[in-house]
Amino acid sequence: MKKSFTLIELIVVIAIIAILAAIIAPNAFKVIEKANRSATIADFRTIKTASMAFYADTGNWPVDDCEEALLKNQNNTTVCADINGGGISGWDGPYIEMWPAKTRWGGVYNLTNDVGVNWSIMDATGSFNPPSSRYITINSTPLETIKKLDIQIDGESSNATCVADGPGRACGQHRWNATSYSQYMLISTESSVFN
Repeated sequence: MKKSFTLIELIVVIAIIAILAAIIAPNAFKVIEKANRSATIADFRTIKTASMAFYADTGNWPVDDCEEALLKNQNNTTVCADINGGGISGWDGPYIEMWPAKTRWGGVYNLTNDVGVNWSIMDATGSFNPPSSRYITINSTPLETIKKLDIQIDGESSNATCVADGPGRACGQHRWNATSYSQYMLISTESSVFN
């Protein structure tokens, strides 16, 4: 006589598999999201290190959206910018192997060199002069992910303007815009940023 599984036994096995999948799947997605955040932070640090090395060699910061300056310097000029009209003297790159094409959420990394984001400490009277800063703009990131990145980078999820009270409040290297789902990661600024 041929022995086979009963319907009850099959249902019990399927139920056990479903329970295990329900427990494991959410944890797997959390691990994937955490890995994406860690990869974004690694990209930021790589770009920051490359930009600092570029500045150390040339005495200039890469100009806005000029990622090519970190990659190549053909005939003493980059593909996208000719700094001070005479090429980039002192260039000793490439400073980065390749520019990250997209973020893990489909956005892009942009190198920015302006006063568009306030990295300075506001004094008790509420006045400040935003300094020129170099930072990376990352767009199209889900807001909850931005907040978690803020915690990983700065230790807190706060996007408030920092107010100096005594030695200063931790402001950090990460800012974000909840309306545009953009985030900004600081490379360098002329003011002190407490961290």
